[in-house]
Amino acid sequence: MIAVAVDGQTVRWIRSDLYDSADALPEEDGLPFADAGPQSSLFLIEKITGMVMTPRWMLGPFMVAAAQLS
Repeated sequence: MIAVAVDGQTVRWIRSDLYDSADALPEEDGLPFADAGPQSSLFLIEKITGMVMTPRWMLGPFMVAAAQLS
């Protein structure tokens, strides 16, 4: 599950396995949640943060990926 927060307030919860486009963020546009499942979560994180999710990054340690939404 992905939580997207702005100024400390959660603005969107996303479950890639039960994706619902209602109230979708603009950054979700074009992401293949129905076809790619959990990988779409990584695509969204990359799109929002500008970070590239490499295998090394996936080994952690990490708690959050902070990003600024336009």
